[in-house]
Amino acid sequence: MDISLKRKLLRNNMKIILFSRLTHYKYLIFVILLVIVAESFAGSMSIAMLIPLVNAFVSNENDGLRTVMLPAILHEYFTEIDSAHVFVVFGIILLLKSVIGLFRQALEGYLLKKLRHEWTINLTKKFMLEPYSVVAAARSGHSLNIASREILRAANYVSAVLTLLSSGAYVVAISIAAALASWQLTLIAGLILIFLYAVVFRHVVAYSRENGGKTLQLTQDLMAQVSENLTNLKEIKILNIEHWRISAIAERSREVGKQEMRYAFIQALPISLSELLFSLVAIFFGLALLTGWNPNTDQFMALLPFFVVAVYKVVTSAASLASHRIKAINREASFSAVCDLSKIEQEDLNDGIMFCDLETNIKIENVTFNYPDGAGIFKGLHFNIKRGEIVFIKGKSGSGKSTLLDLLTRLRDPSRGAISVNNLNSRDFSLKGWRRMFGYVGQDPHLFYGTVFENIALDASVSNQDVINACRLAGISDFIENLPKGYESLISERGLNFSGGQRRRIALARVLVRRPKVVLLDETTSAFESSLEREILCSLRAVEGMTVIIVTHRIENFDLASQIIDLDILAAEGVA
Repeated sequence: MDISLKRKLLRNNMKIILFSRLTHYKYLIFVILLVIVAESFAGSMSIAMLIPLVNAFVSNENDGLRTVMLPAILHEYFTEIDSAHVFVVFGIILLLKSVIGLFRQALEGYLLKKLRHEWTINLTKKFMLEPYSVVAAARSGHSLNIASREILRAANYVSAVLTLLSSGAYVVAISIAAALASWQLTLIAGLILIFLYAVVFRHVVAYSRENGGKTLQLTQDLMAQVSENLTNLKEIKILNIEHWRISAIAERSREVGKQEMRYAFIQALPISLSELLFSLVAIFFGLALLTGWNPNTDQFMALLPFFVVAVYKVVTSAASLASHRIKAINREASFSAVCDLSKIEQEDLNDGIMFCDLETNIKIENVTFNYPDGAGIFKGLHFNIKRGEIVFIKGKSGSGKSTLLDLLTRLRDPSRGAISVNNLNSRDFSLKGWRRMFGYVGQDPHLFYGTVFENIALDASVSNQDVINACRLAGISDFIENLPKGYESLISERGLNFSGGQRRRIALARVLVRRPKVVLLDETTSAFESSLEREILCSLRAVEGMTVIIVTHRIENFDLASQIIDLDILAAEGVA
């Protein structure tokens, strides 16, 4: 089948979409559908009971109901039933409908809770488990939008589809009951609804689908801009471009608001039009009575309350069906985007040899690397990094210093060539074992909301003394111990209640407490005083078997290095 045709068919059958996209919940959804049918049947029966109830009021007989006013199909059931029994049966049916309705709400609530949890976990996995190159290429605001908004809209889609099916079942059940009472009046009401759908609702549904896709795109862009503002706040303030960024956010927010306003209007349209139609019919019927129309009194009194309620229920349920169909179609793009979170290009962290110890130098062998956009960084890069030594890497901006660290940690893989240790290609080792060999501290390391101890220990099983020793190596122990709560002091989000240098040293302690074989410092110590940088490097050099690779522009402490790799010189020699 043609893919576009298949998608069109899926759009037109939302029950199929639920079963096809939520296959592991199909049995729960099937049970909910059965409950919806049962609730609709009970609802139609409660409305049908209006006929014998009215008979109970208008009957002058005490030993039974006058069945002359009942549809023929109901005669055999109510000939021998008195008014008291009618009220008891009516109450039982209403009670049954209420219990079934509560059960349906509980099942739907359970389904939505499970879905929201699963989607949230899938989004987190997408960030954490996909290759770094894939995540880095995407705008973070798009994922932020899914987390903050689209998961809720996707849950609204599921709820709308279930409500749509419930309204549809209600329309069918009441229509059957109404047709048994008077098929002529039921046919007239049905023709009116078909006319409304053909003239109005079909076009509204088409517009709603277009509106939903556009709203998703605009909202993703809006959240991307919000994310950029939060992560680049310092630069924005220093550049005095606050109002420019605010105006950009305001413009996009207005566009989103317009789309949401249009959606709110078109969603309310079916119910409003249906109620308007019902009121016009009621007015027309009243005017007919005023002008002298005199229907059969007994039959009319018996059927009038039933048909007033039944037709109103059919009209409003049909309108609710159309309204929730509009809502579902508007949310369909969000539902698809959230369901696609399960399609993760997941890294296999455990595939390969488990790395145990660094036994040789790290060999960079004819490495060439190009970014996906074609930008070339290295071509035939070739050198060794000495094991257990301090190695400085220098070069002008854009020479690939940070990219080299990405290659070493296998956040990215060489386009050609290899990085090898222990006489094996780095790709022969499992990612989990390989990365355990490294510790990395960048120029602006991220600290998590929590205590100092929690930020250093993270998920590692370490003792208080391990954390203290790591902080001493990082040159931050005295500062922490002088805080009012010491290692239990609270770090705010992104560590903004600490200076940049303090954040770097806490991040360095976080690395050292894991006892890595290789420590990578990407301009980490460049902002330190030369004496503090020297003190930290001397401490690291004293750790047996630890290799320290420092990316830096500073030359004051080059005398501590056993090896200096200049990427500019290698490039000039044709090996970088």
